[in-house]
Amino acid sequence: MNLDLHKIGSDLLRLATTEGPTQAAIQISQPRDPRTTGDFPIFSEVKKILEDLNLSWRQDLGNLVVFQGVENSTQDTLVKRMRQIPVTLGAHLDEITYIIAKIGKGNKHPLMPLCSPPQRTDLVNPQCRVIGFRHQKDGELSTIGSGAFNVEYREKTGNVPDLFRSFEAMEKDPNCPKHLREILGYLMNQTVKSSKDSAEFQYFLETDADVMVGDMVIQDYNYTNENEINPNSILHVKALDDRVGCIAVLYAMKELSELGIPSKAILTSSEEGVPQDVSWGRLVRPTYQKFCTNDSINIICDGIDGARLSEFKMMKYMDEAVVIPYTSLGKGGGDPGIFAVLRDIVIPVAKRNNILGVTSTDYVSRSYDSAIMHDFPLIGFIDWVNGKVAERISHCHLDESVSLQQIKNIIGLIVYAVAHFDYKIRNKPNPVFPS
Repeated sequence: MNLDLHKIGSDLLRLATTEGPTQAAIQISQPRDPRTTGDFPIFSEVKKILEDLNLSWRQDLGNLVVFQGVENSTQDTLVKRMRQIPVTLGAHLDEITYIIAKIGKGNKHPLMPLCSPPQRTDLVNPQCRVIGFRHQKDGELSTIGSGAFNVEYREKTGNVPDLFRSFEAMEKDPNCPKHLREILGYLMNQTVKSSKDSAEFQYFLETDADVMVGDMVIQDYNYTNENEINPNSILHVKALDDRVGCIAVLYAMKELSELGIPSKAILTSSEEGVPQDVSWGRLVRPTYQKFCTNDSINIICDGIDGARLSEFKMMKYMDEAVVIPYTSLGKGGGDPGIFAVLRDIVIPVAKRNNILGVTSTDYVSRSYDSAIMHDFPLIGFIDWVNGKVAERISHCHLDESVSLQQIKNIIGLIVYAVAHFDYKIRNKPNPVFPS
């Protein structure tokens, strides 16, 4: 594989900086969507990448279905031929999103999170962007203004719990020893858990923009200069979760196309959601039912919180792709047989060709696997790591970053995985697994 890492990094940067809120990234129906008069911003950006990679697509129920190798089909046979592709790749286009719940006093407005919001009051990147529809104007999703997040931890009476406040102040002290910081971080988490009935995090938008109830709020930070991207770059920008997975999947499909191996992917715009057990990935299941068979092999690429990877004792970015057997300590998806194939066959073959992957059984939160695992149980994961490994403080949904070398290895490992399963299921030799 001869991957242009500067181009991959540049495409990812443009995708990450584009607004793509939950449930407002891909149209519900094609070619018309009653919610908007035009394409959503993130779809306009990803469409340029699809055209450049010569990949075909359809929008379906808020999901982007991408395919190659079956284009020469009639309208009647296209879905049937897509269902026959044995492997389905997956990632999510949406980013963590908040909705303005009501107009507050002055410039401070309460928010409802449509995501797993950060449970910290000291945000690294408080800057945010307000986006929304204005149907009295053009009806398109557009930027309304900018502002800042404000997170408060309050008792339901309105007071900040003294214990949490004390722990947080001590942890911020620059003279606090590292081992004590770790203890304080643990105690802060325990304080949150023990006081859930009497206290909660509350989220606010501070802005001078002319906002309305129902407007959406997303993060807005970028510390990566596109002109300086090189093969060893660290990309540091909002919404890497999960635009990294999307870019990796699309570039893997380009490589598979050059090998003559048909492939398909489903990129959902509803992975984030509240309440999580009800809304998480709720739009993706009907699309899987339409374009996949129940014995489809599903490879999902999503982010892992680097702070959770205690198995790897290093305070640096990981370059290897990470293969995991399950999510949420076994409560989510994951098939042990698919994991074993990736572990025993795909990773060793890829390594001989300078594509690096490792396995981990550390905690990984759910992607949208929990939304499909009852109908499509053959799920495997080839994931990326958000932030440095084994850092004390989580950066997922707060201050996201990733190694470009890891993205290269993920693309390669996906190609080898799809090639192997394609050969085994269709019994059709290919250049990667010829016999």
